[in-house]
Amino acid sequence: MSDAANTPSPIETASRRLSRALDALESALAQRMANGSEAEKLRGDIQNLSGDRSRLAQELDQALAANSELIAARDEVETRIDRAMDAIRDVLGAESA
Repeated sequence: MSDAANTPSPIETASRRLSRALDALESALAQRMANGSEAEKLRGDIQNLSGDRSRLAQELDQALAANSELIAARDEVETRIDRAMDAIRDVLGAESA
């Protein structure tokens, strides 16, 4: 009779199984919620990075435009200096002759 006293009843067995299943469900739900908040954080990070990318692309476009303007100005100054040097050579050449 001691075996019968130690053997859990079908209700106790079902109750334990239900308790383990509920524990597993709670654990899975907690994990899912943690993953959900992590995913939400990642979505926010992606939006921030997208905004940064757009801003940096705009700044790069502006810097490239400014660089083009500087190159054009440098070319113009170089041309003027060459003309001035030629004029000075002509004047010096005319004086020595």
